[in-house]
Amino acid sequence: MIKTKYRGKEAFKPFVGIDQWLLIFLVILFSLIFFSNAGTHDVDDRTRWLEMVGQLGFGEGFKKATELSEVPNVYPPLTITILQFFYKIIAFFNSNQVDSFFANKLSIFVLYVVSFFTFLFCFANSNRNFTIGIIFFIGLICNATIFGYGDIYFAPFLFFAFWGLKHQRYVLFSVMFAIACLIKYQPLVLGPFIFIYILHQSINQSINQSSHCQVNLLKA
Repeated sequence: MIKTKYRGKEAFKPFVGIDQWLLIFLVILFSLIFFSNAGTHDVDDRTRWLEMVGQLGFGEGFKKATELSEVPNVYPPLTITILQFFYKIIAFFNSNQVDSFFANKLSIFVLYVVSFFTFLFCFANSNRNFTIGIIFFIGLICNATIFGYGDIYFAPFLFFAFWGLKHQRYVLFSVMFAIACLIKYQPLVLGPFIFIYILHQSINQSINQSSHCQVNLLKA
């Protein structure tokens, strides 16, 4: 068994070898099979958003798109920002000719791959964690590339937030968690649990520091 060493709170040393890279490649290749799948009404809504943003610009496009959505004003603005980014990239390389559906599905696929590597980068430091990641992302193919849900947009930011929280890098955690919440509101559900975790860590740290001081006083 290969062990990955971490230097204190120092960062990212993923547990990935040649066999693991091959498995990652196969999972990503498998997810591509469903790239052209029509998905749910979420895909239709985001495609409409892209068309509105392309025609009217970000501000007016966002307003018009949310008015036309089946559930108006349900997404924070960074979802549209991500979609607009892919729209602009395709327009730049394709003489301003953009297939909104293609841009939509491309954004999902790219964020799926980015999320995959972010998880491995942050947490795949053992065989167990790597296996959990593979199983999780195989299952996520259904949510992302088949049904076309936009939850994958905030996944990499949430992974970085959890890594920062685990290693007590609270500025990184705060920024990444805020970005995740500005993409979709679902991460807010985790807020109370994160608060309890931070409170628990703070109490334990205070107890440990107090015990350390008492030991030093006894030694003196």
